[in-house]
Amino acid sequence: MNAYQRVAGEAIFEIGRRLKHVKENDLAHGEFSKWLESVRIDRTLATRLMKIASEFTDSKYATSHNIGIEALYQIATLPPEQREVEHDIGDGTTKKPEDMTVRELRELKRQLKAERSERERLEKENEKLAEKEPDHSAFLFTLDSTHLRGYHFKYYAHILIAN
Repeated sequence: MNAYQRVAGEAIFEIGRRLKHVKENDLAHGEFSKWLESVRIDRTLATRLMKIASEFTDSKYATSHNIGIEALYQIATLPPEQREVEHDIGDGTTKKPEDMTVRELRELKRQLKAERSERERLEKENEKLAEKEPDHSAFLFTLDSTHLRGYHFKYYAHILIAN
């Protein structure tokens, strides 16, 4: 059984490499879908196998026989820096992607996408705030309320703000 599992695992990567080679070297533009039909390979499966093969060429996943095609594809479409890190899976435990179920991997990808979107939103908001002219009234109020050296401090603060 183990020998056949290993062969099946290795076949995923070999088929992906060969599909990629055929697409890039042997066919004219637009002929790949027709060719896939002629060899009875589903386009989605072919795309996933090629993605797996290209992402994990020299990786421990390339010899893995315990991870299925869908899980490998989910891991291959994670950002590279997230593939070896442990993640909280929501029930208080942490796992590396290779130990996650397909459902957990999909949820992880949703979380990472939401975090990325929130980070991008905050960056845009910060850029907008940086472009606005600063409101000096709060600064003047702070200076007025401190009464440090009285009038002279307020005078110098006015000069600094005006310039």
